[in-house]
Amino acid sequence: MIRQANRADLAACAHVIRAGFQTVADAFGLTEKNAPRFTAFALTENKLAFQREEEARLMYLDEEDGEICGFYSLLLCGGCTCELSNLSVLPAFRHRGIGGALLRHAAQEARGQGCKEMILSIVEENEQLKTWYEQNGAVHIGTKKFDFFPFTCGYMRIKLTEKSCGAVVFRRDGGEPRYLLIREQNGFWGFPKGHTEEGESERDTALREIKEETGLNVSLIEGFRRVDCHPLAREGYPNTMKQTVCFLGNYADQLITLQEKEIAEAQLMDYASALEALENDSLRNILMEAHLFLAEEHS
Repeated sequence: MIRQANRADLAACAHVIRAGFQTVADAFGLTEKNAPRFTAFALTENKLAFQREEEARLMYLDEEDGEICGFYSLLLCGGCTCELSNLSVLPAFRHRGIGGALLRHAAQEARGQGCKEMILSIVEENEQLKTWYEQNGAVHIGTKKFDFFPFTCGYMRIKLTEKSCGAVVFRRDGGEPRYLLIREQNGFWGFPKGHTEEGESERDTALREIKEETGLNVSLIEGFRRVDCHPLAREGYPNTMKQTVCFLGNYADQLITLQEKEIAEAQLMDYASALEALENDSLRNILMEAHLFLAEEHS
């Protein structure tokens, strides 16, 4: 069970961290003599207390059958960034999914604090740990060498949120709406949408992305905005939450020009055909709500 660490837990947490990092020290020949500032040797209960009380780090532990066996802390750095530190699991409790659960909990907690990315550091030469973080959505962003360490520090980043904006695009033929679906290169049908750029509003993003992907200038209808959130586990980023904002937009008398690098095909479909083409339940629900909105608007 993962819970917040309190002051009375810190001695046990310090033990978990030192024991967890000791296996790295053993694997890479680190000792108190050649790397006295390495976590396995330098981390103390008092240091954790300082980080908790003076640096306001958020600290969580995992407890199994009454024994504290896992730990992590978060330092909020400002600018929507946080630092993940000392994620550790006692060697006897490894290979039970505890480390992954702690990382997922850290990502969720960081998002709750308004963070968009989480930074962490590792021993760069530790390829096994680097691969594990990569499998959990981390991206390597750089290295740094310190005189007091006989190894290279590697830095990784986990993107916590990803935001896209687009629209259910339609045109009216004979009074009934027909919906424009695009098929991306991955084979799935969906609505035109794309990532927001810094300083851009949701509506501006939607209009720009629709123009880039289809060549259409659409008019967004007031009163319709739907949001879908889901983890990007299928894309290999299990700790990244994607938020898609969908508006409703119409057009008339324009030619569709596809962005061929990203879009394989576009089709105007009646409501029933569009609903059948969409495989994602969230997108189907958004289309149903858009269709109902249009029906009520013209009732």
